[in-house]
Amino acid sequence: MSGIWCWFENNATEVIAITAVLFTAYQAYLSRKHNKLSVKPHITISWANFSNAPISFTMCNDGLGPAIIKSFSVEVDGEVIQGDGPDVYKKAIISLGLQNVQYMSYNLTKGEAYSVGKSLVLLKFDEPPERYKELSKDLSKLKFKITYTSIYEDSEFTYYGNS
Repeated sequence: MSGIWCWFENNATEVIAITAVLFTAYQAYLSRKHNKLSVKPHITISWANFSNAPISFTMCNDGLGPAIIKSFSVEVDGEVIQGDGPDVYKKAIISLGLQNVQYMSYNLTKGEAYSVGKSLVLLKFDEPPERYKELSKDLSKLKFKITYTSIYEDSEFTYYGNS
């Protein structure tokens, strides 16, 4: 028998054990990669602008796992609106030049978690239908920036826009 076959014959147990360990490590790596993908969140914002319903911006997690909020900001014409809580929306509406507008708002905070399929109205205008066209024109300048992560917190994702 040649030298290499003799070596394999004499060390077969060790070769099989090392091969099994390598395959197990590779399988663990693939399993972890799959687990991370199976809980990846995906936040979107839809802008409801119908002639007979109030204008609203609704955030939804359409991903495969919960979204954990890292940061949230509102922009008007590319300018970040400074402030916290309801103040942000009030300043944004003033920046848009809208006067005497009735609205409801929700401000996301760092650390909040949103499960898959959960939706949340961020901003809703309670105005008569005849004002919708005027509001729609101005609201196209409004953008949301949401930075979020999965439960693994190993990657950050960013949503930017308003629809």
